[in-house]
Amino acid sequence: MITKEEKEEIMYNLRIIGDVTIDDEKYKKILLETLLKLPEVIREKILEEVLFIFTSAYGTTFNLFFPKQAIEQKCIILNPALHEKEKKTDEGIQDVIAHEIAHIILNHFGSNDPNFEKEADNLIEKWGFKRAYKDYTRFNFMREKKWQ
Repeated sequence: MITKEEKEEIMYNLRIIGDVTIDDEKYKKILLETLLKLPEVIREKILEEVLFIFTSAYGTTFNLFFPKQAIEQKCIILNPALHEKEKKTDEGIQDVIAHEIAHIILNHFGSNDPNFEKEADNLIEKWGFKRAYKDYTRFNFMREKKWQ
């Protein structure tokens, strides 16, 4: 069982930047609960290597709002407005966060392999989360697309 002091240390070590909203505390708590469900070695790696970005920005606007150092490292972008629009539960948001963490653990960078989504979901199931996707056919377009 994780103590209150350990939770406070995890929150202290979390690296978060982005929009300041009234929901920040809610999403920080969801992020904390996600991290607590991960194996300790994975949690430690994520705390050391990942910057979490809270934003309502989409697509290319990302580069306009965040400093260069955020672009040059491993980042997970959380969009509370999108989660609200999609009516995701707290557990559903945890599944999405875990899915993105799995991409980092699996080194899914710089490729257009549509199997990456399934691989990430397979891993999060081992961690006790629900799959982020039920249908992977939406990623078939990635086979033909050239990503730079």
